[in-house]
Amino acid sequence: MENTNVITNDGMLTENGGMPQEKAPKEKNQIASRQRKRLIFYICMLIFPLLNFSVFYVYVNLDMFKLAFMHYELDPSGVGYLGTFVWFENFEYVVNFISTRMHMVTMSMSFYFYTLVCMPIAVIFSYYIYKGYPAANFFRVVLYLPSIFSGVVMVMLYQYLFRYVFRTELLLGHILFYNVWASFGMNIIMYTGAMCGINTSIPESASLDGATAIQEFWYITIPMIFPTIRTFLVMGIVHLFTNSANLYTFYGNSSPLRPLGYWMTVEKLDGSLVSRAIDPENHMNYPQLSALGVIITVATLPVTLIIRRLLEKYGPSED
Repeated sequence: MENTNVITNDGMLTENGGMPQEKAPKEKNQIASRQRKRLIFYICMLIFPLLNFSVFYVYVNLDMFKLAFMHYELDPSGVGYLGTFVWFENFEYVVNFISTRMHMVTMSMSFYFYTLVCMPIAVIFSYYIYKGYPAANFFRVVLYLPSIFSGVVMVMLYQYLFRYVFRTELLLGHILFYNVWASFGMNIIMYTGAMCGINTSIPESASLDGATAIQEFWYITIPMIFPTIRTFLVMGIVHLFTNSANLYTFYGNSSPLRPLGYWMTVEKLDGSLVSRAIDPENHMNYPQLSALGVIITVATLPVTLIIRRLLEKYGPSED
């Protein structure tokens, strides 16, 4: 009788339909080699993002937290610094410092609420482009233009337009308009991407039932892309007090508008580990800026979680 060899699903060799035979040592080595190569590939793919996360998020934040409780002075020998643990002294200084400059906080909030008011415009333009209405491709290019070129180049062109073409200096409204326009590129990509994920049978059924474009936008599109809208709203709160509104690109360290995010940017670039010898009462060193960062995190974290929860509970849903 002729022998018949069968290979089972797990790769075991059987003879005449009998019990599986053990794999040959060569075949086992090949399988083990492939598994090792896969493992090495996975490790190589993960090592860079893990290293990036460890250094630029975990280490930086832990170091900021440590700095917030330290005070540094120059070593008498002239080499290095001497650190002293000062408990909450830096936090007390920051609270007193900011309490006399609340205009920076209110200006940061006004910048955020302005972009919040303009968010529906980005959603409407995204819907217009998504539906392929006349000149949709033109709006796609114009609104995405700030994301293509360098921010510094776009600011230079924007300044040239107002100073030499319109013959006027940049005002607050011009700065706000630029920030909204500059944010449209990413917003439109995200919103149109979310809209393209909507099952086409849903708006088609609504159209057959007599729904207008406005009704489709309000009752179908908005609820189905609301998770994306919610993400942008929450991220705006996270960056409420750290957004510099591109003011440093416009003015360097001499901007007439000084929201808290811009002021922190200037202080970080011009600051030092020890107190400044010139006008120390109007500036912060790195430990004090770290304390300010901890305060902002503690203040915005519960607000962010509460607003996210409210948006999830009371926002429009697909149901």
